Amino acid sequence: MKLRSTALILLMPACFVLLCSGSSAQPRRMSPDERTAELKKELNLNEKQTAQVRKIYEQLRQEMEEMFESSGGNRGAFRETIMKKNREADEKITGLLTKEQRKKFEEFQKERRNRFEDRPRRRNE
Repeated sequence: MKLRSTALILLMPACFVLLCSGSSAQPRRMSPDERTAELKKELNLNEKQTAQVRKIYEQLRQEMEEMFESSGGNRGAFRETIMKKNREADEKITGLLTKEQRKKFEEFQKERRNRFEDRPRRRNE
């Protein structure tokens, strides 16, 4: 009996962690600094490029927050607008890159799209 209650006490926290970390949780959105650092590493950006990319991502974040607030929190209502804004940011970034970096960026974008398409969808989307 004592062994069962001890096992139960030890298993309860593990079950709680598993339940809270389920696949239905929304992935955390990267900050402009995190996105910039990722591109700096992947594309070997110089300092000037890094500063320009950070500025693009900060502007994108601000625009998205404003759109989200004005929509009353309904992401489905402006999904196309978000995708358009992301494409515009990618085009701006592409304009900053060397030919070699553009090729790497295109590969990076393909991988990012594949990860996005493979992620589990929420039911209400």
